[in-house]
Amino acid sequence: MFAYIDDSGDSGFKYNRGSTRYVVIAACIFDTIEDITHTWQLIETARCEEQNGEFFHRYDREFKYNKTHPKLKDVFFDRMKSANYHVRVIIADKTKIRSKNLLSKPKLLKSYMIRQLFTHTFGAVRECVLYIDGQDTRAFSIPDTDYLMNIVNKICPGTLRKVNFVDSKTNPMIQLADMTAGAIHAKLETGNPKALAHFNTFAYRTDKPLGTYWMFTDD
Repeated sequence: MFAYIDDSGDSGFKYNRGSTRYVVIAACIFDTIEDITHTWQLIETARCEEQNGEFFHRYDREFKYNKTHPKLKDVFFDRMKSANYHVRVIIADKTKIRSKNLLSKPKLLKSYMIRQLFTHTFGAVRECVLYIDGQDTRAFSIPDTDYLMNIVNKICPGTLRKVNFVDSKTNPMIQLADMTAGAIHAKLETGNPKALAHFNTFAYRTDKPLGTYWMFTDD
């Protein structure tokens, strides 16, 4: 089992200075390497334009929901319809957080949410190799690859087999997680109907047991 994780939204609580209300963590879960390979190929086709039955490479940049052209987002999520993966999502409405520890140390919020996402799988996620964008480790407050694996496996032994840091610029699966988290965040934060349409293309992937759509509270 393999998981690729990314986020959307910030962990700050200074709403009058631009902090977002919601923060979203999304993990795209794959059962096999073959499923990853197929999805990777589908993402590459989203970079291309078809003319007379031939595909021409058109888009070289990283897929990021907040930076990708709206029409290309439509193409991306349309291509993903034939991929085989599950989506685990945890969402925090920060206006409802009451934990003094999280309120005083907001940088801990995302790592706490990731931990919750992988310690509440009820046995569905086992021996999983987890991939995280190496550029996000500071935002996630994850100092090294052993930290998250140890803390998750201490609570739920056998959940994670390995944690790897990768470069999102060269890893389309991390980009898939970004596009997933970004669509959900835009749907919640702005009510954008396009974001809702994008979410609806993969909403069924959040079905349990391997998927989840968790509106997290710290009550």
